[in-house]
Amino acid sequence: MYRHFPKLIIALILIPLRVNAQADRIKAYQDSLRLTTNDSIRWHHKLWLADATFKADTAKGKIAFQHLKESDEYKSSQWKQFFYHRIWGGHYFEIGDYVNQILELEIQESLLNSLPSKRQRNVLSALIKGDFGATYANINEPELAQKYYEESISIQKEINDEKGLATNYFNSAFLFIDVQEWPQAYQYLRECDVISRKTNIGWMTIINRSRLAAVCAKLNKISEAKILLNETGKLLPKAVYDLEKVYFYNAKGELEFELKNFKQALKYHQKAFELANAWADPYYIADELIALGDSYQKLNQQDSTLKCYQEALKISERKEYMPKVRLVLKNMAEFYEQTGNYKMANEYRKKWAIFNEKFIKKQNQNRIQLNEARFRSAQKQEKINTLEQENQIRELQLEQKNYILIALIISVLVLSLLAFLYFKNYKKEKLLAEQNNEIQQQKIRELEQEKQLISMNSILKGQEEERSRMAKDLHDGLGSMLSGIKLNLSAMHQNFVIHSSEVFSFEKALTQLDSAIAEMRRVAHNMMPEALLKFGLHEAIQDYCDGINQNGTLKMQFTAIGDGKNLDATMQKVLYRIFQELTNNAIKHAQAKTIFIQIGHHEQGITLTVEDDGKGFDTSKTNGAGLSNVKSRVDYLKGTLHIDTSPKNGTSIIVEIPNG
Repeated sequence: MYRHFPKLIIALILIPLRVNAQADRIKAYQDSLRLTTNDSIRWHHKLWLADATFKADTAKGKIAFQHLKESDEYKSSQWKQFFYHRIWGGHYFEIGDYVNQILELEIQESLLNSLPSKRQRNVLSALIKGDFGATYANINEPELAQKYYEESISIQKEINDEKGLATNYFNSAFLFIDVQEWPQAYQYLRECDVISRKTNIGWMTIINRSRLAAVCAKLNKISEAKILLNETGKLLPKAVYDLEKVYFYNAKGELEFELKNFKQALKYHQKAFELANAWADPYYIADELIALGDSYQKLNQQDSTLKCYQEALKISERKEYMPKVRLVLKNMAEFYEQTGNYKMANEYRKKWAIFNEKFIKKQNQNRIQLNEARFRSAQKQEKINTLEQENQIRELQLEQKNYILIALIISVLVLSLLAFLYFKNYKKEKLLAEQNNEIQQQKIRELEQEKQLISMNSILKGQEEERSRMAKDLHDGLGSMLSGIKLNLSAMHQNFVIHSSEVFSFEKALTQLDSAIAEMRRVAHNMMPEALLKFGLHEAIQDYCDGINQNGTLKMQFTAIGDGKNLDATMQKVLYRIFQELTNNAIKHAQAKTIFIQIGHHEQGITLTVEDDGKGFDTSKTNGAGLSNVKSRVDYLKGTLHIDTSPKNGTSIIVEIPNG
């Protein structure tokens, strides 16, 4: 009976974001745009900036998105157009404009093939189909909604996207809950529960398990419902949102209702109703009003029953919650019939029949509106194509007029050129001999460079192997020895009496030994970080930044664009050493307060950016070993190094490593 999940996600994300948080996001994206030079990263940041602006000020946000759509950047690349429509289209869902949301999703589908990565295409295709399902569900098209949910589930199984699967199972269950098909709803909720137990998705565990318990109660699976609610009750203190508690107390009420403990059911639904009001969403308020009306009816409190049903009907009609309107009309007809007011019962049965006709009419209106919007969009595109063709024809006509003039000019030029070439031929032959000599010299230089590169590769490889060996020796050898010495000294302290005048010296020695062990571990970690070996490049860099940030004197901010887990071990080690050397230089020499690190994986290769707000330096006067090491490693990866700095203006260093 609750709304489909994408809207739930939007609510949970957006409600905590106050104006100050949006202002912080806008400032962060503005700063990033000033520092970032990579084209693809800049486009994403522009979109996120427009999105943050829209959420803070709708009018300004619309203008920002319109400017982006009219820009040359948008027109230059289909993948840029895809991400534009992905972010912009989401706003239509937020405001309930489902027809335009469907058109935006259709545009996204048409642009999917412009993305270079098959994995990325599959992930985004599954998301788009899930969004189609949620959107069609909200315009009361359950068959289309289920079709898209199943297509999304099929893709997510193939790519092993468990969180996406859980979302679609949850959404599919509610298609059957709306029509009170409890066995099918049970199966989908069970699938979602299996995943949430395995992956610990967080707040979704409470919501799904509570809803599953309520459906179990409807199916008379009382024992299973009790077990689920007992488990969920233990998780409830960790709930972040009131909505999680709404689901829990609703399920408690449903179970007591099915057990015919109507007073207890009323108590739990009143609690859920209070929380729904705190959540301030009319959908959940209407849902609990219906449940309260059902409980009051069983307790023969007719005035309260009628009041709850009427208020639920008013909210549901105003918000066009079609399945809920239908349910309330049916309940009110049964209520009047049970109280002997057959005239009113017949009146509400008529309203129920009229509503069913209205429901079908509304569906048809949505379909007509969608088809009209598609037709207008097609007409607009056809008009654009026609104008482009007319421009092409005019350009061709202009070209034809110029051909004659060009032919005459070419004739004169050819005659002049023949005369010129006759006199130039002698000089060319002379230059040719000189060029051949230069080519030979160039080949010699290239062979020498190749030889130097091979030597450099061997040195770098040897350095990494020696670092690994020394780190292992320090940790396993010297570390174990120092730990053993500490244990022996501790044992001596326990087994022998030490003169009071020597206790301080003994304990100081133990403290110094602890410091030595910690320093040894730090040195071993710097030589070969465990995070790099176990988890990969991104995690190692983030771990390094977190360690620096703990001191509070310097802020390091790391951003990763794309997935770097497919990099081979050697590439990850060399990139980490480059990052480590650049950040060490910034920390030691630049006197920076903030360092931005960004690594992007794109179609052409990898881009590593390290930027600081320090004092900068004069590149013509810098010949330190640090930059020399960086250049050697960049050359090893056949990449390029760009340094943008000057005294007092900070430093921006970009390393670009090509694929292959």
